[in-house]
Amino acid sequence: MLSEPVQDNKRLEIAIVDETIKNAKEMLLLATLQLDAIAESCTEWEVEEKLKHVPSNLYESYARTLERVDQQPDNFRMLAYRMLL
Repeated sequence: MLSEPVQDNKRLEIAIVDETIKNAKEMLLLATLQLDAIAESCTEWEVEEKLKHVPSNLYESYARTLERVDQQPDNFRMLAYRMLL
């Protein structure tokens, strides 16, 4: 879920949906990974930056997800890797 200031911006909401649909190419997992990455944003600027660099394929999106996992504290990182294997 996006932070409250970002949630109230309809223009940004439309941009998120449009960019996700455009890049997902009917792949639900890709859309889910993209939205998860965007949901971590706290500001409108962060959302807009992430929308400019949305991965266009599952491989790139998965790689970015693993990068985010690697930035988590040890216990969360270990849990995430166990869930992925």
